[in-house]
Amino acid sequence: MPGSPPPVSSPSTRRPGHQSLYTPLPFRSDDTALAWELLEEIRLATLISNGERLETSQLPFLIDRERGQHGTLVTHMARPNPQWRALDPAREVVVSALGPNAYVSPSWYAAPRAPTWNYVALQIRGLPRVIDDAAWCRQAVLRLGRTMEPPGTGFSVDELKDDYLDALSKGIVGIEIEVSSVEVQLRLSQQYDEDHRERVRRAFEAGSLRERQVAEAIARFAQRAGKTAP
Repeated sequence: MPGSPPPVSSPSTRRPGHQSLYTPLPFRSDDTALAWELLEEIRLATLISNGERLETSQLPFLIDRERGQHGTLVTHMARPNPQWRALDPAREVVVSALGPNAYVSPSWYAAPRAPTWNYVALQIRGLPRVIDDAAWCRQAVLRLGRTMEPPGTGFSVDELKDDYLDALSKGIVGIEIEVSSVEVQLRLSQQYDEDHRERVRRAFEAGSLRERQVAEAIARFAQRAGKTAP
């Protein structure tokens, strides 16, 4: 039919090895456990859906690693947000998360090179399910608070009063996304030799908070990239 959107690839029809997130091999990791490790640190990600129009929302995500073939993401959004009404359980959505990132100055190299950017990113695809149930939403709010509240604050989400939680739960809707694919990009100067990588890492280490986070990412993750799917 003229004007109809193109069919969306399902997990069963997606070509083996097909990457929807452009990732050169040196920066690519197909380690799902690493993806969840990153998402649990980043937490806030962009939900992207394409119904009658492209819609996005920034949402905090929890992960049920053992539920579904590749895991299940759990989140919620405000009821007035129109995006949830357009979610189609048969059409994939994308969850995109960006971790530590910072500009790389050519002055840090031993020889002139172009300026670039180092970053950690992941992209998750899956089929959404909207849960319009106040009891489920109440438990989702409590779970998020229990998971994220730092120790030592003296506050517990379980102290919230029932009438407040009931009113809050009626103002949100739940979303679960059964994951069909996970892609991780660790762009941490792996294309350069060890001397150049160490120059970049030391420069970041002496910089801003964000740059120090990238330096830590280089130390933690650089050697975990460059892996192809089994």
